[in-house]
Amino acid sequence: MEKMKGVSPLIRSLYALNGIIAVLLYLPQIRTILRNKEEVGSFSLITFGGWSVGSIITALYAWTLIGDPMFAAVSLANMLGSGTVFTLVATRRLKNRRLPELTTRHETNDADSLAENFG
Repeated sequence: MEKMKGVSPLIRSLYALNGIIAVLLYLPQIRTILRNKEEVGSFSLITFGGWSVGSIITALYAWTLIGDPMFAAVSLANMLGSGTVFTLVATRRLKNRRLPELTTRHETNDADSLAENFG
């Protein structure tokens, strides 16, 4: 057990570094969402929402039961990343759900075009 005490600070440092890297890995997703105003269908709200809720629960566990502020901070940072993705995707989807303006019969070329507007 004595040998493990020397490894403990290294593992703690690696955990902190891993937490920072994990949070930074949300940035490409966020950038993609911000750049693509229309295309957010490939992002799963269930996944990012689940990660957000799980991260909050983990942070509460880390803070209240374990008493580890670093563990809690990393969990909250992950919640911030996944929560940001969730919020941006949900907002974009709601904006994109607006019904298109109705077209007159003369403006509609075919049934496919009409179905595309309301499908």
